[in-house]
Amino acid sequence: MDRIITLNEVAKHKNQSSVWIIIHDSVYDVTSYLEEHPGGSDILLEVAGKDGTQGFEDIAHSDDARIAEKIQSWSHRSY
Repeated sequence: MDRIITLNEVAKHKNQSSVWIIIHDSVYDVTSYLEEHPGGSDILLEVAGKDGTQGFEDIAHSDDARIAEKIQSWSHRSY
């Protein structure tokens, strides 16, 4: 069973030491990915603790990013 993560819990992870974001109703801990993100860490920090789905869709992400999204989510109904 998937772990249910509340919006309040996600909202606590919004600084450089712990960055969680929501994309398509799934929660991702992207803290270790900050320095590797092709768009830079600032763009991830802007949506830290929030839903980043719109930003994810607005950018033409690679197929690899979309596959990683399906594999690495913590929950399929996060909130």
